[in-house]
Amino acid sequence: MKVEIKTEYSASGDMTFIMKETINEAGDPVSTECVGWYYGAPNDEDTSYYMGKLKAEY
Repeated sequence: MKVEIKTEYSASGDMTFIMKETINEAGDPVSTECVGWYYGAPNDEDTSYYMGKLKAEY
C-alpha cells in the first residue's frame, strides 16, 4: 500500500482540503480521507501546518 497526501482547492469557498489517499499495489485507490483544511489557495507551508486540524476556532 502507498499513501499520498494531496490538496484539493474549492474556489467557491476559497478553501483547501488536505486529502490522504491510500493506493494498493495495482494503483487503485483503497480509501480517501480528509486530514485537514484551511482557507486560501494550496501552499506547502499551510498544508504542513494544518494537517490533522479539522476544526476551525475563531
